[in-house]
Amino acid sequence: YEFRIQNVCIYGGTVPSTTPIESFKIICPVVTVVPTYSLIDGYEVVVSWSVPTGAFLYTDYDFYLLNSTGTSVLDSNLGLTTSSTSVQTFTFSGLTAATTYQIHVDVNLGTNVKINCPNNTFTTQTAPVCKTPTLISVQPL
Repeated sequence: YEFRIQNVCIYGGTVPSTTPIESFKIICPVVTVVPTYSLIDGYEVVVSWSVPTGAFLYTDYDFYLLNSTGTSVLDSNLGLTTSSTSVQTFTFSGLTAATTYQIHVDVNLGTNVKINCPNNTFTTQTAPVCKTPTLISVQPL
């Protein structure tokens, strides 16, 4: 989305110029999701995001973890900001094995402008399988 700020005369007079005072673009961030599993942390998803070059940087980004159909918010990370195009990361924890989720982002500029970005869908790994021990021997004491 591209927004332009222009002078408008509230008294009905003419505006000397119709050239925008300032122009800026609000663009959905580039989002990458990587589901992970570890014995210590369990099932998580690492969310990496960055603002594309040319986008207006000083906005708030609200990230939502949704169920598989996108109808229920399970967790959120709200009000994230950045002043650069470098990659930012955070983690949603406590996920379930072999389950599909969605990540949704809202881009906020002030209180009146909100842009809904497309959802990113991912599925967590299946539960690890414990292997049967082999080469076990018993030694008398």
